[in-house]
Amino acid sequence: MLLSVDKVREDAFVAHVRYGSLPVHTSGSFHGSLAEAICSTASGIPSPYAGFVEVRYAGVCGGTYSVQQLGEPTAASQVADHLIEVVSALRTRQ
Repeated sequence: MLLSVDKVREDAFVAHVRYGSLPVHTSGSFHGSLAEAICSTASGIPSPYAGFVEVRYAGVCGGTYSVQQLGEPTAASQVADHLIEVVSALRTRQ
C-alpha cells in the first residue's frame, strides 16, 4: 500500500492512499505540514487496509511503516523530517 503526499502550495499538502491501482483513502482536505498530512491520512485508512504503508513525497520513498505508527504525531513528524532531508539533499545535487 502506498501513501503519497503532494505539496500543492507552500503551506498546503494533500495525501492519497492506494492499494495497487485501487484508491483506498484521500485526506480530503489540505494540511499545513507534511507531518500533519501523513498522520491525518494514516489515521483515516480503513481498518481492512490498516497494516503497513510505504510513504512517498516528491518522488522519494521514505520507507515502509505500520499505519498505527504513522497515526502518532511524533512518528509522522520523524518520517516527514527524513523525507524533507532526503528531498533537499537530492535537489542540491542537481
